[in-house]
Amino acid sequence: LENEAKEIKKNFGNFILFTTKFGRVNFIPRYGLKSWLEGQFLNGNVNKKQKNYLEFVRKSIEHEKNNLDFFFKFLEIFHQKFPEKKLVIRPHPSENHKVYINEVNKYNNILVISDDKSTNSWISASEFLIHCNCTTSIEAYFLNKSSINFLCYSNEKVEHKLAKMFSKNVYSIQELLENISNPQEKINLQNYEYDIAKKWLFNLDKVSSPDVILNNLIQLKLSNGIYKDRNSNIFYFLYYKFKRLVRNILYKYFDNSDKGYRQLRNQKMSNYNKTEIQNTCKSYTSEEEYKKIKVREIYPDIFEIVNDKN
Repeated sequence: LENEAKEIKKNFGNFILFTTKFGRVNFIPRYGLKSWLEGQFLNGNVNKKQKNYLEFVRKSIEHEKNNLDFFFKFLEIFHQKFPEKKLVIRPHPSENHKVYINEVNKYNNILVISDDKSTNSWISASEFLIHCNCTTSIEAYFLNKSSINFLCYSNEKVEHKLAKMFSKNVYSIQELLENISNPQEKINLQNYEYDIAKKWLFNLDKVSSPDVILNNLIQLKLSNGIYKDRNSNIFYFLYYKFKRLVRNILYKYFDNSDKGYRQLRNQKMSNYNKTEIQNTCKSYTSEEEYKKIKVREIYPDIFEIVNDKN
């Protein structure tokens, strides 16, 4: 992440990062759905017979709604109180980013950024992180950054234990302003907190998740029974590429029924191509090893990565 973080620092200088998690209230209407809860009913994640869980979900929506309102009030005060400081808002990909963009247009020291860089790179480049009940606090901990949990409206029943454990928790705008004026050091977990966190986070200590994954993949012996995909050739590739091109043109110019879905798709995966895959491989390998790696797009947006030892 270091290269991305350096690039961000070069372009934006010093800034405080706010990662949003208000997707249950800042919902992008799509598929005829007007609210996040309607989608949960449709998917079967929530039903009216589960009264206790339904009540929990409604309380979590209320929690987000009230804290989002407080967040907008905070932005106005931040702009006035800290004109020399910069605040970068990084919205969750599932949220309606236009809401934030429209809100901060009147502030010259607050930006909304939703690029294709890793959120971890933004955390690493920031002075510190502010969030609301969000697991980015855990990522900040791993990146040796302090984080502040913004809980002006509090309800412990729907607040995530780990997010609170890895953060300095504040319960008013005034308390948040004080912590911005005097930033805290990174949280140090107590022994009992570490034991709790370890139950949830497999790689909390020195365990390397990629090593564990690779070791298990090696044991699978995937070469047994592999067969060649008959459709994986230049003719089918061009056919599927052309089909997608036509579909996208039709959606763009002739189908206005689901703009919300297209907005969500663009926010979640706006720039996914062969170059990005190659750059990712390059950032994780030595120059010598990278020369052995071959990346091939076998279907539109489906890539084959091969370590060509020969």
